[in-house]
Order: sequence, then C-alpha cells, then structure tokens
Amino acid sequence: MSVYSPEVEKDLDENYNTQKILEKSRKPWEGKRMTLNEYQEESAKTANFHGCMAHLDGYGIKTYVDSKLEAITYCSLGLTGEAGEVADNVKKLFRDDHAKLTPDRTDKLRAEIGDVLWYVANLSKALGFSLEEVATYNLLKLKNRYEK
Repeated sequence: MSVYSPEVEKDLDENYNTQKILEKSRKPWEGKRMTLNEYQEESAKTANFHGCMAHLDGYGIKTYVDSKLEAITYCSLGLTGEAGEVADNVKKLFRDDHAKLTPDRTDKLRAEIGDVLWYVANLSKALGFSLEEVATYNLLKLKNRYEK
C-alpha cells in the first residue's frame, strides 16, 4: 500500500515512465552508440553542484570548499542515495509487484541505474579517471581475482 494519494502516485509513476520520456525526446540516441568516455563528458555538462557546499563562517563570510573535494563529496553522497533508490525499487518488485518484473518496474530501475551512472561518471571525473579507465581497471582486477 502506498503512502501517497492516488493522484501523487500517478504523477510519480508518470515521471518514472521511461517510455514517455523516450517518446518526448524522440529517442536521440536511437541508432547511435556512445562510449563510456563520451557519456562521461556529456554528463559533466549537466553537473550543477559547483558552489553548493559553500557556507558562512562565524564572521558571516562565505567560504567555499575546494571544488575537487566538493565534487567528490557531492557525487559520493549522490551515488549512495541513487543506489538506495535502485534497492528500493528491487524491494518494491517483491512487495508491490509480487516478484514479477513488470515493464513499469524495469523502466523505474533503468531510470535509477542511469542516475547511478551519472554520479559514477562525475565522481570518476573529479578523481581524474575516465570511465573507460575505471571499467578496464575493474575488469582486470576481477580477472586477476578469479584466476587465482
């Protein structure tokens, strides 16, 4: 049972309906492929968190956090939140959908996984890594682990 009213629940469902989003955007990537690094560069253009961690010190002077530290912190916290939303949708797969993976739940999961990817891409960039470098390193690490 949802804690939201039917009107709010409908609005939430509509906002997560990836099919509607794709139809509205006319699927700009249809027939195209992008590399992980291309995604990383495009996602960085949508980052609007710069300066969000500024605060006033005891004298009322605005103090800014180092931009690299700000990006690392913001993206790490955002990644944690979005990973939680993926887990929440998996929970709802069992609670609400009775362990049946519906197209609607798949759309919601795709949307949340995309948000996770955005934070991973921007966290990697803040640390000076390309996504392709991170992916390659990860596969080599796993291959070495399982070859032993």
